[in-house]
Amino acid sequence: MKKGIIIVDASLDLGQLQRRVWQGEGIIGPLVEIGKQGSDTKLVFNGMEDPPDFKAKLATKTNDPYKNKPSFKLVTKGDCFVSSKEELVLAYRFKI
Repeated sequence: MKKGIIIVDASLDLGQLQRRVWQGEGIIGPLVEIGKQGSDTKLVFNGMEDPPDFKAKLATKTNDPYKNKPSFKLVTKGDCFVSSKEELVLAYRFKI
C-alpha cells in the first residue's frame, strides 16, 4: 500500500482535525490510521485507492455520536491530540 502521511499540530481542535482528514482523503485517498507522532497527530491515508465517496467522520471516545448508528462503520481509531490534549479519536465512514 502506498501511504500518504500528514502530520498536524497538536493544538488543532476536532473540527480542524476533521477538515485536515477531509482534505487528505480528497487528495490522497481514504484515511486508514490516526495516531501520535511525537507531540503531533499523524494521519495516514491509502494512496492506492481513489478518494472515498463518503468522507470519514471523527469523534472522540467521550463524545461519539456514531457509536450506535448501524449506518456507520468504524474504520480506524487511535490516541492523538485534540486541542493539545491526548484523546482517543475514532474515525467512522458511512456504509451503504
